[in-house]
Amino acid sequence: MRVRSDEPRQDDPDFAADIAFVAKGGGTLFAGRLFTWGIRFGVAVMLARLLGADGYGAYNLALSLATIGGIVPLLGFDTAIVRYTAIFAGRGDWGAVRANLRLMLSLSAALSLLVTVGLVFFAEPVAGALLHDRQLAPLVLISALMVPTLVLNIQLGSALRGVRRIAREVFADQVFQPVVRLALLLMLVVVGLTVSRALLAWTVASLATTVLLAYLVIRALPPHGHEGGKSLSKRELLRFSGPVFLSNVVSKSGDQLQTLLLGALSTITNVGVFAVATNVNLIGSLVHSSLVSASMPLFAEAQDVEKRPALEKLYQLTSRWSLTLNLPIFLVVVAYAQVVLALFGPEFRSGALPLGILAAANLLNAGTGMSGAVLDMTGHTALKLLNATVSVVLGIALNVILVPSLGLMGAAIAALALTAGVNILPLAEVLLLERASPYNRQFMKPIVAGGLAFFLSIGVKILLGGTGELVQAAAGIPVLFVTYGLVLLRLGIDDDDRLVLRRVRERFPRRRRTPFGVHPS
Repeated sequence: MRVRSDEPRQDDPDFAADIAFVAKGGGTLFAGRLFTWGIRFGVAVMLARLLGADGYGAYNLALSLATIGGIVPLLGFDTAIVRYTAIFAGRGDWGAVRANLRLMLSLSAALSLLVTVGLVFFAEPVAGALLHDRQLAPLVLISALMVPTLVLNIQLGSALRGVRRIAREVFADQVFQPVVRLALLLMLVVVGLTVSRALLAWTVASLATTVLLAYLVIRALPPHGHEGGKSLSKRELLRFSGPVFLSNVVSKSGDQLQTLLLGALSTITNVGVFAVATNVNLIGSLVHSSLVSASMPLFAEAQDVEKRPALEKLYQLTSRWSLTLNLPIFLVVVAYAQVVLALFGPEFRSGALPLGILAAANLLNAGTGMSGAVLDMTGHTALKLLNATVSVVLGIALNVILVPSLGLMGAAIAALALTAGVNILPLAEVLLLERASPYNRQFMKPIVAGGLAFFLSIGVKILLGGTGELVQAAAGIPVLFVTYGLVLLRLGIDDDDRLVLRRVRERFPRRRRTPFGVHPS
């Protein structure tokens, strides 16, 4: 491979456009996902209080079953759609974009229907194994109906991301869907909310989102243009998506098996508490996942045109942003876990320590950078399968060993081990294969700022020790965020961050001006 040796500069128009796109796209995704998390958090509080720990546990087991059912029909095409849509769109070959989308969407839709039929047929034995009650088979039937919409929503969203229409994906998946779901749940509260009715609201909202995403994808593709493109050969498509598919089966199944194993080896009540801890902790992954989604097309394009220096620079920049924005969230969760969990009810306070361990897993995920996305977008998908297999085997083994004796704590420790395996292995592989590391001296700034902010916040908490948890949190959390921000500013802002801030200032005061090089979304 021919490698360009020149380092990307901030005044390089292409590099400036890429930084601005990542900042804008990642910011858009984060805003949408934060909105979704806010609604999801409110829904979790409502369902936990109305259904109790048992009911909320059954609800989450059904959602986990639907998620696992959707893994096989994805066939690894969600990642393939982002990569090849970005590459062919960058070449202007819209015919190839359409042909490949039709191929991958039709195959996944057909397979998702087969999975639905299978879940319907085996509903009673599945309910007996996971929910400890064959009479709860209707919950499995509703899970089966979710599968096709889950699959299509992920792939249609990937198509919009591939053509850099991130704002449209965010609107459909992160705004429209949770609002519809919340509205349906509020109506059901009036008539009487049950686990099955809550799951039906989830399914209807997901179906409405499928229709909207399909419309947005059709609108995003130019009506005219080069139509000579052909779909990828089956061999080429399988060579890329096959390892991704197997990796997703392993890794995503591992994520959901955490919930299913806890239900099978422990109690549904523990599943409910663990689900609440996971929902609270989800905010810590929002920044990282948003930056990953926004960066993936750029990693693919940089690799396609052999711009390795730009790829490494983006790798370092997005990794540092992820750690910087995740670190204060982790510190808040660790310091004030009891206060947050008390919102769901007294029976959920036992999840405080597992919540802290899950927060550590999220921080590890953010701190190891974009290595998994870089591996995918540079074509090293076989390694992703190896990494996922090793980590999930370890995670399942730890669940089987630890959950029967430690319950929630065992599940949290297993989740931390799974996260470590998924992230540390690709970090080393990117370093060896692409000679790229996410780390530089700038990484020390958030670490120093976080340490000072945490100790000052804990000091405030100790000083207010006799005033109650809510007062301590109300005083300590603002102190933590303000201190963190001020220390970061005092340590200095580097040139890449100044570029992003300059683009933001250009964007908002004068709406008619478009940041140079930023693709509309």
